[in-house]
Amino acid sequence: MRKRMASAAFCLALLAGSKAEAPLPSDECEALGSLNCSLSLRQLRASAPSCVALGCHGSYVRGRSCQCTAQCDRHGNCCPDYKQYCLMADIPPETELQLQKVDAFLEEQPRQSFLRHGGLLQTFGSSLGGGNCGDLCTLPEHCPEFGSSKRCRFDVYDNAVAAIYLTKRGKIESARKILDAFLHLLYPPLKIPHVTFGRRDGLPSGRWLTLIGSSYTDSEVKPGIYWGKNVVDGGVDTGNNAWVGLALAQFAAETGESCYLVAAQDILTALKKGADCDDKLLGYMAKLRPYPANYRSTEHNIDVFALAKILGDEDAMNRARVFVQEMFGHNERYPKSFAMGTDGAVPCDTSTMKTAIPADAQFWALLAGVENTKERQVSALEDSLQSVEDGGMLTTDEDLIGRANRSAGRVRGLRFTNWGNGAQWENTASAMMAMSMFQQKYGVDALQGVELEDEIKGIRRSMLRILDTYGSIPASILGGNKQAWKKNEHAREFPGGSDTGIGWTYYRYPHVAANAWLGLALLHQPVEGGPVHQHANPYAVPLKPLPQVEKSLKCLPRKR
Repeated sequence: MRKRMASAAFCLALLAGSKAEAPLPSDECEALGSLNCSLSLRQLRASAPSCVALGCHGSYVRGRSCQCTAQCDRHGNCCPDYKQYCLMADIPPETELQLQKVDAFLEEQPRQSFLRHGGLLQTFGSSLGGGNCGDLCTLPEHCPEFGSSKRCRFDVYDNAVAAIYLTKRGKIESARKILDAFLHLLYPPLKIPHVTFGRRDGLPSGRWLTLIGSSYTDSEVKPGIYWGKNVVDGGVDTGNNAWVGLALAQFAAETGESCYLVAAQDILTALKKGADCDDKLLGYMAKLRPYPANYRSTEHNIDVFALAKILGDEDAMNRARVFVQEMFGHNERYPKSFAMGTDGAVPCDTSTMKTAIPADAQFWALLAGVENTKERQVSALEDSLQSVEDGGMLTTDEDLIGRANRSAGRVRGLRFTNWGNGAQWENTASAMMAMSMFQQKYGVDALQGVELEDEIKGIRRSMLRILDTYGSIPASILGGNKQAWKKNEHAREFPGGSDTGIGWTYYRYPHVAANAWLGLALLHQPVEGGPVHQHANPYAVPLKPLPQVEKSLKCLPRKR
């Protein structure tokens, strides 16, 4: 298996230096997006590559007929589709109005206030109502958890995606407020036994670092604290921390502020130190101290791969890539898709997690470029983009409740997993991005039995109707509350939101991650059916080069 995982860098080296006429091996050819894998190296050099196939802002490759580097415009050697695919797009007026709604929602979301210049956003907005079924429909006003705990959650992942959207949108100071809250949680003034990483672990900053828990409240919490009333979920999640690193790196590239880049490098260094596996699957375990877990997640390793790619860490890239690629067909029940991950009975367990197929693993693998084999991309998408009746993830919901005498009507979206019920709009928006990218690369007819162009348009129009109805995107449009969800009666009029199928559900509350992903999707493809622009892909190498690291670490909290 590992022989088939040669990187694009290896292939580019062959292109630069070889005079052989041998055909390209299938994986190297596919990684470069060639449509004919019988092409020789010399023939491929003579052909006209495209940035859709090659990606944006990698390294200059001698001998290539055109380039997609950040400097190609200055040197006059850009591929024909460079401006269309790699540069910031002009936003048409109707899309700008939609983006302004996303902006307004994020700006108005409650924010932690204990920090002087920053704070995380509350994950969910106020209830949109659960319907008219009495005790099975009443939702707490402030947030889903408020009825039982009297507190709302401020999730790290949602805030990382929001920070990336705000950065791409040019709202730098709004993004900075989120990132500075992350920095507060990452850097304690002193060493904290058993949870800190430091200089001896190779951290570029030379500072003490505590990785971030999954979710907090609006009240003050100090770095390295993973329990107590102000921590909603203290689990140190590999994927969440990789997303924080992605947000920091994207911000550093956009602003040129290298201090934020050093923080991203610190996070990747800590993940490599604390979660790596050395068996045949490689990759990284899902959770670190103080509550480690032995299982490995496909989605988490996609996140680590993308962070490592942006930071130029080939070892971490390859470790994460091997694991993700090995997860294709790893769940024998679903051999055409990427499995959720492995079990965790022992550290770096290699046995299959026998559970549902998650939407994010299928679509994010494509967005991140971790699996470049066309056949696998096609297989995962064809399997996912079947209707719910055929075991796929595409579903149609009806907005029976609406808001202010308005309804989004019947809407098209994707389930959280193939065991779930109802569209979950965060996953739907990110899937739409992957589908659009796939269509631009391979065409509308690349999937058998899937009307790809129609599905993309249907999802986009559905989400925009929801945005127009509510002024934001809820996690779900299905009514019902936790008591309704526990009944597990999906045919009910108000079934308890959109069930993930793996132990929790999403209710009718405006959702930070769903709004941020829709914002990214609109930046990614500003015009329905138009070209996609990689700069808005949160997993992509940034449009601007990463800054040179300076000695100044002024963005980090002060040492004691």
